[in-house]
Amino acid sequence: MYEEEPTITEEVSGKQQVEEEVEEVEHIELSPLELEFFITRGEIWDRLVRNEIDAGEARRLLDNLYSSLISQSKSSLAVKRGRRASKSSR
Repeated sequence: MYEEEPTITEEVSGKQQVEEEVEEVEHIELSPLELEFFITRGEIWDRLVRNEIDAGEARRLLDNLYSSLISQSKSSLAVKRGRRASKSSR
């Protein structure tokens, strides 16, 4: 019926106890392009939070990042499709 999530009980400062829920996390594989995207996006947000850039500059950088990701994705799909088509024609 209903299963409880496993919990971890820790003793903090003497007799006080804190329960923390433990959740299973699904691991996914990222392509090098996706990994580079996430790292760059994180760096832009870090610069924004540290006030190194303003919101407008961050938006411009993120827009450029998204457009470059889309164009790189389309070009990699075209290369993959071209390879498939040449293999199937043999």
